[in-house]
Amino acid sequence: DARRFDRLARLAARLGLPTVASAEPIMHHARRRRLVDVLTAVRTGPEEMEEVAKYLGSAFSSIRTPTEFFIPLKGFSHHDSEQGHLHDLSMPPIFEDLLKKHCPDDTLITALPFHINDPEFAAAVTASLKKALGH
Repeated sequence: DARRFDRLARLAARLGLPTVASAEPIMHHARRRRLVDVLTAVRTGPEEMEEVAKYLGSAFSSIRTPTEFFIPLKGFSHHDSEQGHLHDLSMPPIFEDLLKKHCPDDTLITALPFHINDPEFAAAVTASLKKALGH
């Protein structure tokens, strides 16, 4: 993963783009579609969140450009929404603390009082990206 992150960071730098990450799972191989659906429906606890934070901290330590990570305090997925069956408002703040513990000091961690699917969350992420691009 470190080589892949380095390659992507170099590509982003060459294109003049900031490096962007998301807490939302991404299907990178179509054959894993069913797996992605299963993974997004699993409730994680503090132990799993710590493993994710350690992984992201390790990944962010290899990024050589400014990094900002947004945490949606009202939920990470549709399943983790007021309409979902796994909604738990206690986890995002725990994840925020764990991420701060495991990420490099220069990683900006921004917790927002929105759900990941809220337009306000998207607007905040977009505004940060535009600012980083000088727009």
